Amino acid sequence: MTNFTFPKNEKLKSRKLISEIFTSGETTKAYPLLARYVLNTQNEIDSTIMFGVSVPKRRFKKAVDRNRIKRLVKEAYRLQKHHLQEVLDQNHLSMAVMVVFTGDEVLQFADINKAVQKLIYRLVKSQYKNN
Repeated sequence: MTNFTFPKNEKLKSRKLISEIFTSGETTKAYPLLARYVLNTQNEIDSTIMFGVSVPKRRFKKAVDRNRIKRLVKEAYRLQKHHLQEVLDQNHLSMAVMVVFTGDEVLQFADINKAVQKLIYRLVKSQYKNN
């Protein structure tokens, strides 16, 4: 049975890990999302996947808009993450992912959900390339 939760230990909060993702991580895109990720980060990861979302203040001045986008992306991720989690569990890997919203306007949930689906598909595909 798949678990559709987003517990606290899966939330990416470590500044050290976030800076590692942006300095030495790999990138994949699915407009309007950009994912930076690092594999096999055993140092601070409690779970298989750690996930964070960033929405730039430069593009969205109002905190209301930034927070809405973050909520929508997290919800779409929560519903789709089991695909990625299965692949990582099979290969005994862990991953830290930071998603940056690069669009110019607040989108509907259906559009964000499609983008998150593509992103997860590309992350899964990248794991098969690495192995």
